[in-house]
Amino acid sequence: MDQQVDSRKSASGALQEEHEHNPKIDYVISIIKELPSLAERKNLSKQQVESLYVLGYQLYEAQCYKEAGDLFRFLCFFESRVARNWIALGGAYQHSKHHDNALAAFTMACLLDPHKPEPRFYAAHTLIDLQDLPLALESINIAIELCRNNPQHLALYRRSMALRNALVAHING
Repeated sequence: MDQQVDSRKSASGALQEEHEHNPKIDYVISIIKELPSLAERKNLSKQQVESLYVLGYQLYEAQCYKEAGDLFRFLCFFESRVARNWIALGGAYQHSKHHDNALAAFTMACLLDPHKPEPRFYAAHTLIDLQDLPLALESINIAIELCRNNPQHLALYRRSMALRNALVAHING
């Protein structure tokens, strides 16, 4: 149990790193991004990979979270540099009640695309499920900051603000 709490804290710590960069992690991520993906090495076309993602998304929408998770795990293996795959895997884990795995997937998405607010938003939901409201609040605050002044993220900004307000009210209430 203590090991799960420690892994959750280290995953949430990575989720909380707003704009701070660790040079060693940045270096490893840059190497990962430069290497050809397994999909490229196996000559899978972008259309084939996209079709797999669409199928996984359809399974997810049909609430077939285990099957969606299997497909998203496959995509993370073949296209490990794509944050969207990790976010999708995290969502499947979250709905399957595998919260520590969800946090790990969201953390990988944050490392691959540190300015993307979505993994922090979804991680906040996972942390709420785990009853870790202070970390959920930290995660949602970072999502809000990343959404701020970005018209592309207006809907997510509004959802994040609503979640933040509900968390603050619950914590202070």
